[in-house]
Amino acid sequence: MNKQDRINAINKVLEEFFADSTNPRCIKPKVLMGILVQKGIYNKKDQRGGLPLRKLLRELNEENNLKAIPYLFGEKKEKNIYWYFIDKTIDPKDNLVSTKLESPKQSVVATNKKSNGGRVNSDEYYVVGLCDEVLERKASRQHRFPFLVGDAREGRQPVKLPVDAYYEDLNLVVEYCEIQHSESTPFFDNKPTVSGVSRGEQRLIYDERRQKVLPDHGIKVITIHYSDFGKTKRIKRNHEHDIEIVREKLKEYVKGKS
Repeated sequence: MNKQDRINAINKVLEEFFADSTNPRCIKPKVLMGILVQKGIYNKKDQRGGLPLRKLLRELNEENNLKAIPYLFGEKKEKNIYWYFIDKTIDPKDNLVSTKLESPKQSVVATNKKSNGGRVNSDEYYVVGLCDEVLERKASRQHRFPFLVGDAREGRQPVKLPVDAYYEDLNLVVEYCEIQHSESTPFFDNKPTVSGVSRGEQRLIYDERRQKVLPDHGIKVITIHYSDFGKTKRIKRNHEHDIEIVREKLKEYVKGKS
């Protein structure tokens, strides 16, 4: 396969990958490399942590031809560039990246659910914002309790499990149930975990753990499901329609809020 054919094949894989809303919005070369090997675009023996792919990216950078892969974003460090592939809808102003990208970290952080602000473009972030508006309070997003923990690797301490939103004065946790909590997402679900089960099974275990452990500590849990807003996998974001759904879900707290 010549260089241009390989670039075309990579773009097609990325297009298909990001077309699936259950996939992450940002992936690193090492992760993409595994998919490209599965697709036969690279040989398995060439995988080596994504090195052949990073070599191609360096060549494109030297040729000033990063636009050849419009999903490509780079974060320039003192000596190296850290590459990412990001859904083009994340930054509609500029889908191309040069080594002079002014704020690459902001684009990458926006795709990471576990970042402090949540994924600002995600449905979870949007729904928690509606909850804030209805309750007239700011949630502690991705809050962690010392008594709510996941399974631990051998010889390590268990990690505290995050919740989507916690309103301390209301003793309330709100969980937004995205599609991967109720339907299979092959990209993640078949990967093994420290619990000895697949990620899909582990997700269900941890969801059930939240529903049991939090009430045991006197904390109410309200779950808002993606299907509450309609039949689509992603919320269409009609504010008037959506906020009424959230208000109904939280009605006992709306009446009693201070």
